[in-house]
Amino acid sequence: MNVPSLSGISLSSAQPGEKVKLAITINCKDEHTDDLKLTLALNILNNIVYPEIIHLALNKEISSGFRLNMAQIVMFEDESRNTVLLNESVRFSGNVVLRNKDYKMGEQILGGDIVDVLGLYPREDSDPDAANIMIINLNGRWYIAADFIYNKCKAKLLIDESKKSLIDAKNSQSKKSWTFFISELYESITRSASAIFMMLRYGKFSMSNYDDIREVFATYSNLGNIDEEYFITFERIHTLFSNAKNLSESEKETFKIKAEEADRMVKTINRLVEKAESLQQSSVSGRASEGHFIYFGTS
Repeated sequence: MNVPSLSGISLSSAQPGEKVKLAITINCKDEHTDDLKLTLALNILNNIVYPEIIHLALNKEISSGFRLNMAQIVMFEDESRNTVLLNESVRFSGNVVLRNKDYKMGEQILGGDIVDVLGLYPREDSDPDAANIMIINLNGRWYIAADFIYNKCKAKLLIDESKKSLIDAKNSQSKKSWTFFISELYESITRSASAIFMMLRYGKFSMSNYDDIREVFATYSNLGNIDEEYFITFERIHTLFSNAKNLSESEKETFKIKAEEADRMVKTINRLVEKAESLQQSSVSGRASEGHFIYFGTS
């Protein structure tokens, strides 16, 4: 069965051509409503999980009396790698509230021991480049969590490179070495923007040149997904970068950028890097301090 790589959950209704706000992370105890989570859970169950169960039953890979308790949809940029894990084959952890009793190390936790689920998360050994949807039924209630952020490991490499280029740009700025300054800024902003698009599976996923990045960046900005200041800064830096690249050695010595503009570009890129880093870490941020962490599944 073909499983799609989903990009998020719609938070509003819209007519064709209208903008739709998406949630790219959702968990058991967050700002999103229970009705929204129930709608998402039923949608995932009806359109992905139950069809997979029927497919497996028809192929005699599970018994006809199979009863669903847990499911995990693991999604990649390459949809051919996507998979649906059922019951004990799931690989996620839960932050749960347990009944008021003593538990010994290694003791098995049963469904009846769990009072509430505060959050569901992929296990630490899960593929960091995968997005996940996790569903569990406890005591007659469905709990769901979803992380629609892809390529976290690949994106981290880009973010680290972007941060290094930004540091090098600041060093060049202090030395008033403006051609090196603008070159490093261009490297920094393209890498941080590419990291964001890669994590969201937005546009082309292999952006190797200015035209590719600009096309995706422009669309992303025009749709209101990000402050237009970032795209304006990207365009300005590319113009300066192109101009500086074509200068002769003597002309490079007289090439200058006003201090106010240089400071403004550095601050803008710094905020973009922070956005990329926040997105890359969002699937593990905001975990409740209370509760107990337990593993679901035995694989």
